[in-house]
Amino acid sequence: MRFPRERVTIAEVQATDPMVLDKIFEFYDFSAGEYFFIKEQPDREWVVEAEDSPDDLNAIYDGGKVIAFYKEC
Repeated sequence: MRFPRERVTIAEVQATDPMVLDKIFEFYDFSAGEYFFIKEQPDREWVVEAEDSPDDLNAIYDGGKVIAFYKEC
């Protein structure tokens, strides 16, 4: 019996059709404590520490670095 997981792997995300991911992100709001990876560096996971601004859709991670969540993650 398999139990549901709360997280997917980087490989699972990369294997998902981009159109499906775009549809998911239409309704998805990131928040502090969630895991993500940077598209250009998919070998490492990061944790969202805070939202930079609700209007900017930027996430703060790794001790204060800021990233455009939906464009780069």
